[in-house]
Amino acid sequence: MQKLVRFAIFGAALIASCTSKDKQEFELIRSKTEQAGLDDSIRILLFACVEKNDLNSVKQFCEEQKRDFADNKYQVLVFFDNKDNVVYPQLPDPGLFLPEERFLKHVKAIYRYNYRQKKAKLDYYSNNMWDGNTTTTYL
Repeated sequence: MQKLVRFAIFGAALIASCTSKDKQEFELIRSKTEQAGLDDSIRILLFACVEKNDLNSVKQFCEEQKRDFADNKYQVLVFFDNKDNVVYPQLPDPGLFLPEERFLKHVKAIYRYNYRQKKAKLDYYSNNMWDGNTTTTYL
């Protein structure tokens, strides 16, 4: 009987660990890589927020993505309120948008990683990039 109880507990724990994976909070919509000089390239990834998020969830997601970054690319991750509003940044500096409400009101966060300096910066917007407070975190 004791073995049966232990087996049932182990089985329940195994099922729970396999089925309680975190929901996908962010969906990759588009990505592209651009040349930036002779030796550098910039990888831009555009994400849509699938569910309500906060600074900590975006920060954690960026840290997880950082583990997979290539050593020869600058990385820019842009997070939008939903997938219908995803657009590439229009200015030469990656991650910068024209100062127009139609673009900026849908940006929730921008993460930039400089592979040469091994430094990252996350700008998280309480409401959106157009209207809201900015929290900047260096990772």
